[in-house]
Amino acid sequence: MEITIQHIHNAPPGERYYAWLQINSESLFPIHWSLTTQNGSLSSPPYINPLLLKNKPYLFLITVEKANSDPQVATFAPGARLYYAILPTTIQNSATFDIRQCPQGGNTGICLS
Repeated sequence: MEITIQHIHNAPPGERYYAWLQINSESLFPIHWSLTTQNGSLSSPPYINPLLLKNKPYLFLITVEKANSDPQVATFAPGARLYYAILPTTIQNSATFDIRQCPQGGNTGICLS
């Protein structure tokens, strides 16, 4: 998986961006990895993991998390869930997705599922 987003600020001091693949399972942690920003864009080198799609992720999520931690689940802190993409049930090679900003100011919605 490769991610590119233009016009994004650096993470606040002491925090970093993370990408998450949310899955419908209480017994498995979502797959996640850290992201970096540079010159107003966020990108990641291709992230290769043979288990990436095995558990059928339904949501791609970008959060901002504390830099000195290794989170196992995406934070529910207000305003920390920043971007999302709804994933189809079947993902083909070279698929692309619309990444959208998470709605802010509420405690429900797609980014909090």
